[in-house]
Amino acid sequence: MEKIRNLIDSTYFITKNLLFLMNGNKAHRLFTKFSQLTTRLGLEKFLLDNKDNHKDSLIPISNGAGFNKNVDIPLDFLWHLGFDRVVVGSVTAEPFSGNPEPNIKRFRKTESMVNWMGLPGRGAEHIAENINLYQSKEYLIPITINLTPTPKTTKPLEDLRKTVYFTRDLRNIDRYELNISCPNKDKIINYKEALKEQIEVIESEKRNKQKIYLKVSPDLEEKDIEDILETMYNHNIEGLTTTNTTTFHNSEYINLFLDKGGASGNALYQKSLETQKKFYEKLKDSKLKIIACGGINSKERLIERINYGASEIQIFTPLIFKGPRLIRELRNISL
Repeated sequence: MEKIRNLIDSTYFITKNLLFLMNGNKAHRLFTKFSQLTTRLGLEKFLLDNKDNHKDSLIPISNGAGFNKNVDIPLDFLWHLGFDRVVVGSVTAEPFSGNPEPNIKRFRKTESMVNWMGLPGRGAEHIAENINLYQSKEYLIPITINLTPTPKTTKPLEDLRKTVYFTRDLRNIDRYELNISCPNKDKIINYKEALKEQIEVIESEKRNKQKIYLKVSPDLEEKDIEDILETMYNHNIEGLTTTNTTTFHNSEYINLFLDKGGASGNALYQKSLETQKKFYEKLKDSKLKIIACGGINSKERLIERINYGASEIQIFTPLIFKGPRLIRELRNISL
């Protein structure tokens, strides 16, 4: 199996040039179809299993939100790919079309990406059906629901309530990650009050053992950080994910004027790290946990994020540029 997985990892580097000729949306759909076919034929273990999947990694690794928005990628496939946890979403209660495609721009030389997808998704009820469809009978991989109100909704709190209602009783869902940071959403006027209300809705609807995390922006002002921390301390929040994409398009990495979208990969790493540092300094005496997300593409970056308090990581954009071998490399690290 080890030789077969090595072949699969190497094949990605051969086919990557072809995948990058497609727009990012089509390339992701092709990968999704491959994962579904592999699972339908019962080949995911044969093709993807390896020794690194059977030992504890230095730090739990999951996909970042957006990678498996509608649970079209089977959960067993992601487990055999090397993930310890699966993040679903961002999930909105109602279906939403998002922005017209193509809405992703990749920058190969700098291993960066900008997306202005606008939170497309099929809605919470459909996603709950897919989780049931692809729920593993053998591997109990934990699931995080990353959720946010449907764009343009006039009832954001009812929207969140509906998402939790449809997903809270599904097996292995032990965490909700409230996305308060997507750069492709409308800005909230009363940020602190809106955050408080949204957390209270999730608290009232989730099951007792399910945890709540917040996913924050790398573009926060100091006042925003203080407001977030105050709200977290006043509610039963387990931790936060640092960070989502950034509206700052560093010309060192993004050599095209887009005037829209959130940057990720190498273009995000330093801003994400700085935001994590700010929260870490304020959380040193707290039990709140930090999940690091944003441009983690090497052993050195993984250890750097651990040194600033990360107890888990999420990856997405680096996986596109490095391929599935990256997960194995990050799992096979020791301090």
